[in-house]
Amino acid sequence: MQGRGGLGWPGRAALAGAVVVALTGAWWSLWRDGGGSNAASRGAVAPGRPEAVDRPAPQLTLPRLGGGGVVRVGGRDGRVTVVNFWASWCAACRTETPELASLWRVYRARSVRFVGIDYGDRTKAALAFARAYGMDYPSGVDAGGAAGDAFGIFGLPTTFIIGPDGRLRYVVTGKVDPAPFQAALDSVLQEIQGGPG
Repeated sequence: MQGRGGLGWPGRAALAGAVVVALTGAWWSLWRDGGGSNAASRGAVAPGRPEAVDRPAPQLTLPRLGGGGVVRVGGRDGRVTVVNFWASWCAACRTETPELASLWRVYRARSVRFVGIDYGDRTKAALAFARAYGMDYPSGVDAGGAAGDAFGIFGLPTTFIIGPDGRLRYVVTGKVDPAPFQAALDSVLQEIQGGPG
């Protein structure tokens, strides 16, 4: 069925979708560049690979998944923190979570914190997911999406590296590629430890 402008419902829906995609891409470019630096000079970053950013990390206090207190993210605590947004309904999270858990077991000896943020999920499903995929670092609950909004995520999984100064240093959109992620993490650790990572 066509409207007065000659463009039927499917055409209007496709046009609206194209506009949303274009605006989202433009907003993401501005956000990742801190509001206006030249992205073209750095080149494109493949999904799953860390991209350097530099802005303050949101300071959040979230209920801990499974109860037993809260999980705090952000602020200057002198440690490097990895923050991973995930959900039980996220297909890519199923392969990423065991890899992150393995990385955490290596990096916790170097005082790196790993924190999950369970995004828009049901508690029972999230707890079952965490058990099934070996997530033994703490996770906060972001049932309403406020934490995701504060970090500016567009989808799952999304992972951030926060420096000891409380600033976001890297963001990974999509499933983490372990080797470049470790290189990014080592580079932040090297700065604070004064030696090779």
